[in-house]
Amino acid sequence: GDVVMAGYWNQPEASAETLRGGWLHTGDMGSFDNDGYLTLRDRSKDLIISGGMNIYPREVEEALLHHPGVDAVAVVGRPDPEWGESVVAFVVATGDEPPTAELDQTCLDRIARFKRPKEYRFVDALPTNSYGKVLKREIRDAFWAGAERRVGRVRGAKRNDGPTARNAVGPCPRKCSYWRTDAPAMPAAIVVPALLK
Repeated sequence: GDVVMAGYWNQPEASAETLRGGWLHTGDMGSFDNDGYLTLRDRSKDLIISGGMNIYPREVEEALLHHPGVDAVAVVGRPDPEWGESVVAFVVATGDEPPTAELDQTCLDRIARFKRPKEYRFVDALPTNSYGKVLKREIRDAFWAGAERRVGRVRGAKRNDGPTARNAVGPCPRKCSYWRTDAPAMPAAIVVPALLK
C-alpha cells in the first residue's frame, strides 16, 4: 500500500513491475513448513533452473560457507545446452584455494547432488555495491551476454507439462514442467571480465 513506497525514482517501468495490484512484489521466494513457519529461500531473479529442477543459490552458498577455506561465495547459473542452466560458484578463498573435491564433498554433506556446482572459479573479490551486497546480476549477465535464450518463465504464459515443453535444445524428453523463452538476452550493464577468465 501507500506506506510501503510510491515507486522507484525516475524509473516508471521498474515501479510498474514491482507495484502491482496494490502489492509490493519483492521477488523473495519462500516456503512454509508443517508448523506454519516461513523460510525465505532466495530471490526469484537468482533462481537457477537446471534440468527442470529449481536450485536456490543461497542454499548452495550456505553449504559452501561451511568449508573453512571459503571466505565468501556467489553462486549463479550459466547457460548449458543440455540442462538449460548449470551451477557455477565464484569463491573467495581464505588463503590457498581449497581443492574442488573438498568443496564438492562439503556440498554433498549438506545438499542434494544435483545442486552442487559444476564449476568453481576462484576470485580475489566479488563485485559489491556501496553497502557490501554482492552484485550477482553483474556476474550472471556477463555469462548470458549474447546468449540467444534465457531461462525463466514467461509472464502470463501457461505451464507446459507435455513432451513439447521448450527448452534450449528443443522438445523436452523428460516432460518438463518449466518454461523457456526465446526472448533475446538483455545486454550486460557491466561486464565483469576478470571473473570470467
